[in-house]
Amino acid sequence: MKSIMRAKANLYPNCGELIEHDMHTDYNFEHQAAIFYINTNNGYTKLKDGTKIESIANRVLIFKGNDLHCSTTCTDQQARININFNYFYQFISAKQSLRWQPLIEVMRHAISASKRTTISQ
Repeated sequence: MKSIMRAKANLYPNCGELIEHDMHTDYNFEHQAAIFYINTNNGYTKLKDGTKIESIANRVLIFKGNDLHCSTTCTDQQARININFNYFYQFISAKQSLRWQPLIEVMRHAISASKRTTISQ
């Protein structure tokens, strides 16, 4: 992995039926994506060729993020939880990385703010 563009957590609550979301790409340029499945459930990730990858805890799916794919909800757990990473695998030049500097600064700010914030229950 050379450069992470985005890392986000997904939480799909159990809504009583298995819903397959619309096919999409993460970005419209060549890059890699990785989905890390937090919990095991009957949801899945569907790839453009119709392959369904089951949500099994501690599994990682790596694929081209600019290829069509979709997610689902689940019905056998309270929620389906995964973490999605989008990244460049090959080296990018310093000039190309400048394009991502605003995003990097936003991420740094969010991480810094989250360290100062406490959540009480």
